Amino acid sequence: MELRTDVIHQNTLNKQKLADLTDADDKIEHRTQMIEENKSEIANLRKSLSKKDAEIAKLRFKIDPNAAPLVAGFYRSLKGDQIDTLFGNLLNENGVTLPVTRMGPGNYMFGTTKIFCSKKNNNLMIRTGGGATMTAEDFL
Repeated sequence: MELRTDVIHQNTLNKQKLADLTDADDKIEHRTQMIEENKSEIANLRKSLSKKDAEIAKLRFKIDPNAAPLVAGFYRSLKGDQIDTLFGNLLNENGVTLPVTRMGPGNYMFGTTKIFCSKKNNNLMIRTGGGATMTAEDFL
């Protein structure tokens, strides 16, 4: 009889532990979802801020046409160059402040790194001097 009582008691404890673990798992899942939502909101706010910075830079350029073509967070792409336009939009949307110089079609100095941009399957791809290829979003 004593053994049966011990088994029942242990069973009850195990059920409580399982319930506690399930509750903790639910809390973790909820907090993970909140973190992902916050990351998404932060990314959207950064994009919005970058766009506003780009608008400010454009307005400053209209006021002073002699201003430098590259302002922190604003890259002016070469008209008619689809790759440069895509790359410039990405730089501006992400508020990139490193100096970026177009060396030729698809070739850039990104800070002190040589990169080559191309379009593949509607994705802007970046190849670094070391030969690594990745999407532009991953590169940034």
